[in-house]
Amino acid sequence: MPVFFIQSTRISNQTVTIDDPLLSHLSKSLRIREGEKIWVGDEHRVRYHVRVDHLDSNSLQAPPSLKRWPVLPRHQPRLSWPKPS
Repeated sequence: MPVFFIQSTRISNQTVTIDDPLLSHLSKSLRIREGEKIWVGDEHRVRYHVRVDHLDSNSLQAPPSLKRWPVLPRHQPRLSWPKPS
């Protein structure tokens, strides 16, 4: 399932608000409609599962139904290479 990036400032009063250019991509390319669910993530690596409540040509608004914290802390490397001997 794809995760779409948003800024954490776009989350207020328990509502996620999305506008252009992501709005154009979601509504025109992916044809997202009211009632559908998508994953969005912010710069703090927190993911939200949201259900689209309101969609028009100016904005998409959705309350987050699930919040998932990042699995890996930032200081932990994702790959480990063997040390040269």
